[in-house]
Formats: sequence, C-alpha cells, structure tokens
Amino acid sequence: MRYNNTKILKKDKKTIYSTTFYPKIPLKDSDEYVRFPRGMRLDNIAFNYYGNIKYWWIIALANGMKGPEIQIDPMKQYRIPVNIQSVLRDFANLNTSST
Repeated sequence: MRYNNTKILKKDKKTIYSTTFYPKIPLKDSDEYVRFPRGMRLDNIAFNYYGNIKYWWIIALANGMKGPEIQIDPMKQYRIPVNIQSVLRDFANLNTSST
C-alpha cells in the first residue's frame, strides 16, 4: 500500500523503488493522545485505530519515530491522528508516478 504510487524501475532483473515522500501531519483537535502498555507495537496500534496494520507509518510520523518494530514506552503519551484521509491523500499526491 505504501509503495502503490512510488515509481519503480526494473534494471538488470532488480526492482528499484524511487524515494518515498511522506506528508507533514498537522496537529488537529481530533488527534488523540494515548499511553500504551509495554509490548505494544505501531502495527498493533494502527490496526486498533485504523483497521489496517499498514498504516503504522502514520503514527510513527506523527510521533517522530522510525519503523514499525519500535517498542512503545508505557511512560510516554503518543499522538494518534484520528482523521487520516487527508494524510493518505497527501501521501498519494506526493508519490504519484508520472509513468
């Protein structure tokens, strides 16, 4: 899903993805701030909030994190963007292939 609109080159039987660009996620009044128990992962949280583990990157981006396997700090409060349609639209616009 994240790479649907990313340009792909095939060269010498290798697949090469161009750079994937991520939108800024502005603060919104609808954002939730939540603490999670130890052992939670971004993909689990994305499924709980969005019904899709592939949206882990939205939570990571909103919290300045990298990677879905980052362990959650139970002492930290995490920002969860609730209305993500504009984020997904901006992501698609930034990465639309012209090919």
